[in-house]
Amino acid sequence: MDALLSAVLTLVWPVLRVLRRAYDSIVHLAFAAFFSFRKTTPLPPVFNPNLLLSATQLARAIREGKVGEEGERKEGETVVEKNVGETVGERKVGGTVVEKNVGERKVGGTVVENNVGETVGERKVGRTVGKIKVGSTVGTVKRTSVSIVRAYISRTSDVNPLLNALAQEDFQEALQEARRVDERIAQGFKNGTLTVEELERTQPFLGVPFTVKESIAAAGLYHTGGLISRRYTVAQRDAEVVERVRKAGELRAHAPLWRLNRNLIRPWLCAGGILLATTNVSELGNWWESENRLYGATNNPYNLNRTPGGSSGGEAALMCACGTPLSIGSDIGGSLRTPALFCGLFSHKPTAGKMAWSCSLISARGVGISEPPSPNTVLTAGPITRHSEDLIPMLKEAVVTHFLATHDISVTKVSCEP
Repeated sequence: MDALLSAVLTLVWPVLRVLRRAYDSIVHLAFAAFFSFRKTTPLPPVFNPNLLLSATQLARAIREGKVGEEGERKEGETVVEKNVGETVGERKVGGTVVEKNVGERKVGGTVVENNVGETVGERKVGRTVGKIKVGSTVGTVKRTSVSIVRAYISRTSDVNPLLNALAQEDFQEALQEARRVDERIAQGFKNGTLTVEELERTQPFLGVPFTVKESIAAAGLYHTGGLISRRYTVAQRDAEVVERVRKAGELRAHAPLWRLNRNLIRPWLCAGGILLATTNVSELGNWWESENRLYGATNNPYNLNRTPGGSSGGEAALMCACGTPLSIGSDIGGSLRTPALFCGLFSHKPTAGKMAWSCSLISARGVGISEPPSPNTVLTAGPITRHSEDLIPMLKEAVVTHFLATHDISVTKVSCEP
């Protein structure tokens, strides 16, 4: 009997393998044919160069008041034309009569040209060119937090109908917060209470917008995890990682006094980011795509017929489409790293739970819908970025500041106190 069964399997098994391969090929061809007829709408191109900068560059520009072209023009101030020599020579204007016997030409009430020649078709500029005044609408507009936030709101509004990456937007509050940041920076520089170096040290992302995964708590916004049963649940407070990046300039009363190596350990201050929106997730963060029955499916910016991964796919899709400069997601088994891979981005999963010396490396409060989080959880929060230079500053705010703020640090060892 065993010999007969073995003989039958020996004959049938190759046939079954051929049938399985044929079935796989037919299914593959069917899906390929189906998706080839679906038109993929390309995303709108990026026209605003601010959207291509890293969050670190944006924060530096806001702090230092830089403008669009490396400071060559400043709004409402004296303009120094870098590329204009002392003897400019002649400028032709199509061979037609431009100006004859003109003494002065004014822009915004200020003389900008003198000694215009009498030659028909040519204009000669004298040797005194170099400093002119322009009106408030001439030149490149100064980068402010408000202008950056508006640029990202506009971009997000353009791409989200194609990506379906947003869960809930908070644009109006973001604009109000950006105005407060600009006023604070201007007032602080005016009265001398703020310096560029101090802001860089204490609030590295002041005025920079960011988004966060919907399953991470953001006060006043929905916190459902993609579950229909939680569709009316609103977060009452920020997750600790959101709190550190979001609120500007609050020195916590429970931050310990640094007893050793003060130059290496900075005080625990919040980064000063501005929350734009929350983004789509997979249901309970359990799947490798970002789809649920509350918000629908999120699409990959490279190909709208494909997934951006999960469960932080909304963050990855929006980041890839230049809809946000900073993203906060969470990860258990690849929820940060898989979407970053699918969308061509950078990400990092910090160590979760408790380390060997029983110190919590990053706070899990508000990360996920379970409250309070398990002390031995493998769930952790982390960043997704378009530029690798943003990873370390983000990890410093989310990881290092939490560690330093909750434990005493020694130069030679780490000692943890309950």
